[in-house]
This record gives sequence, C-alpha cells and structure tokens, in this order.
Amino acid sequence: MVMSDFFESLPGILTVSLIFGGWVIVAVVSSVAKNWRKVHESEHLAALKQSMIERGMSPDDIERVLRAGPGEFEDDANNETTQFSKKLAEHGVPAPAMEQILSAFRTAKGNEKSTMAKTVVAMLDGGADAQQVMAVVRALNRTSTGHADDARYRDDPASFRN
Repeated sequence: MVMSDFFESLPGILTVSLIFGGWVIVAVVSSVAKNWRKVHESEHLAALKQSMIERGMSPDDIERVLRAGPGEFEDDANNETTQFSKKLAEHGVPAPAMEQILSAFRTAKGNEKSTMAKTVVAMLDGGADAQQVMAVVRALNRTSTGHADDARYRDDPASFRN
C-alpha cells in the first residue's frame, strides 16, 4: 500500500523538484561544459608547444609565437588561431615569420581570416617556403585592410586621376 501511494505522488514530487532544483542541473551542466572546453583547449596548446619544441625552436621563439596569438581562450576564434598556429609549427615555419603571419591572421576579419588560413596551409602543403608565404600574407593583409596599391579605383570622385 505504501508503494502505491509513492508512485501516485511521484509526478508531483518530480514537478516540485524540477521547479525548485532545475537551476542546479543547468549550473552543473554549464560548469562541466566550461571545464571540459578548458581542458580541450589546454591539450591543443600543449600539443602546439610540444610540436615547436620538437622542431628545435628556442624558448624565446616559442614565447614570441604564443604572444602573437590571443592570451585567453574565450571563443571559437581562439581555437581557430590555435589550429592555425599548430599547422605553421608542423611545417617548420621560422618564429619571426610565424609571428608576422599570426599577427596578420589576428587582424583579418571574418571570411578573410578563413581565406588566409586556407591559403597559407595550402601553400605550405605544396612546399612553399616562409618567404613566399609571407609575401602572400602581406598581400592578403593589404587588400583586407584597404591599403591595396590600386587605391585609384575607389568609388570616390577625388580619387580620379587625369
């Protein structure tokens, strides 16, 4: 008899528990997700550092490369930067070139960032050296910031030349 009373009142007990305790479930799930993400990003950063060490980079070069990227991992752009940095290290890009490439990558906006990453990785996969990659990055960065050499073709009456 006691068990049947319990099962009849079970929906009421669950409803009250979810109303007053539902936020606890949300908070726990949110905390677990944030911590899992931090662990995952830390693993990527450790893999990047290990790759740079295996390539024989000096501690100063590694520090300079890591400073070129964002310091905190707060959004997907950071993960994108980490993946791009890892690719550069895998291909043995020298630290000064890596620093310039990552700086240009960080200043690129939206779709330009993706284009730059895909172009650089494709060039490195194709055997391009760091100087060739740097030339392309500078060209892409110039056009993305609006400082292209063809400024005379702007839609501005003052830009027409005779």
